[in-house]
Amino acid sequence: MKNKKRWLFVGSMILIIMISIRIVYVNAHVRKPELHSVTQKESLEYRGNEYRIQKVNLWEYTDYCKANPDLQQYMDAEEMERCRVIEVKFQLWRKKKKNIFDPNISIQCAFDCQGIDPFWFQTLNPKLVNGDFHSGDTVVIPYVIYQENLTRKQWQQVVEGKMSYTLIFSSYPVRNEMKITEVERMELDAEQ
Repeated sequence: MKNKKRWLFVGSMILIIMISIRIVYVNAHVRKPELHSVTQKESLEYRGNEYRIQKVNLWEYTDYCKANPDLQQYMDAEEMERCRVIEVKFQLWRKKKKNIFDPNISIQCAFDCQGIDPFWFQTLNPKLVNGDFHSGDTVVIPYVIYQENLTRKQWQQVVEGKMSYTLIFSSYPVRNEMKITEVERMELDAEQ
């Protein structure tokens, strides 16, 4: 019985050592993704399309829902106070005959990444849903930023419009990203 336990222990240790060696080897020899980064004022060509940011707006969640009454609301009033909406307006140009528009562009805020809300995306972009979209039209992508995913200092930067954001189109084998440098704070009273 003692011999079985000893062999089981030795086998487990060998397995742990082999896994550790594999992890160290992969971390040291893995191919890092190539970085293709542009700023907000530049255009990014990705999957046969050219993206150019027209405007980036920062909204309070409640104001954004009031300005866009057709949007579905999923939160109660208390949760809405702890969120902000970043609205990115792109002009999308078809550059190649074979092209793919993938709306799953995530936004990075500090170390937190957020995806799009597919229902809001459909509501804000009826031409895409109906098939009436043409090269050069505008695409609106809203992102909800949650306070609980950020530190107090980072959240204050978001509220003040001083946080830097990065739109991530792809991450491997080439990381295509667009740095957002200018965010305009929007208020419902200013819009009306």
